[in-house]
Amino acid sequence: MASPIDFEGLRGIRYYSQFKPANPCEIAKGVFIVPSGWQFVPYYTGSVRACRSHLVTPSEWPDEAAWTRFREWVCFDSFLMNPLGTTYFDSGLFVPEAVAYTVHEGFIGDEGDCYMAVDYSDVSNFLVDEVFKKPEGIASQSYAELYTKFRTLTEADREAIEWFVSAPSPARRVDGFYSNYWAVLHSVILIEKLIGLPPTCERQPEHCDACGTTPQPHYKINRKNWIRQVLDESIQNPVIVREYLGVVEAAIRVRNRISHGPHFDRSSFPTMEAGQTLSYNPERAIAKYKHDSTALLALQIGLRKIARRLIVQRSFGLKYFTSLPELKAIRIG
Repeated sequence: MASPIDFEGLRGIRYYSQFKPANPCEIAKGVFIVPSGWQFVPYYTGSVRACRSHLVTPSEWPDEAAWTRFREWVCFDSFLMNPLGTTYFDSGLFVPEAVAYTVHEGFIGDEGDCYMAVDYSDVSNFLVDEVFKKPEGIASQSYAELYTKFRTLTEADREAIEWFVSAPSPARRVDGFYSNYWAVLHSVILIEKLIGLPPTCERQPEHCDACGTTPQPHYKINRKNWIRQVLDESIQNPVIVREYLGVVEAAIRVRNRISHGPHFDRSSFPTMEAGQTLSYNPERAIAKYKHDSTALLALQIGLRKIARRLIVQRSFGLKYFTSLPELKAIRIG
């Protein structure tokens, strides 16, 4: 790894994230993530304190090559540990500038800043979506190792990850004509893509004897049973399979109702008394989604966790399927 002093005066592409490396991290030959302090950045609720880093590529690379690599890396980092990476990218907050990395006696980084600095030699906990703890039995993997795996994935696996990180988010658009329904739809499409279609029935005729057209394909197994079969094979835990299947089936039912209705979402967040708590499960989501915005949010949170774990198993070879967290809405004050 290059000496920190080597980055003084170099240009990189500015990046904002919840975390940053504790020290410059070489993720590919000549490509570094350089920590550069922190600052407040715009967010849909006002502003949020974010870590600032720079992606530094070899100086001989043309600008187009640097931006191509930067966009690819934003996709990976947004999946691994920065849910707002693609939102900030589309907002135009990432620009080339001088690297704000300094070295002082006794300090490394921006005036010795250690805010949300992470040891990138082992980020396996981020891969399984456990931000502040590492589950037992998970092998250590460095940021650079995971990025190298990402770059060698098939086009289909890369596309699944890019679809995952491009999901609509409240930070991207909030107004009276937008809802969590579109995020649910986005996740349902991804999960159906990850699970795939059942095997086609061999008895399907090539042409209709009456009109000569090709009939619509039909399958040996219906879609619901196929989803269950794939989850069974992937998870191998009947309790968690039932839990995941309940969320996926509920989301598909909501998707079908809204998309074929048509039903425009005019739901709102429920009125609650101070200290009141409401718990949301798939059954409540189906019953309340037309009036309760939290019902759709509950489905979306569950779907994204399921989709992420399927991607982690398929793309990174790591099996990590745990129970979904119970979503509760609480009125404080």
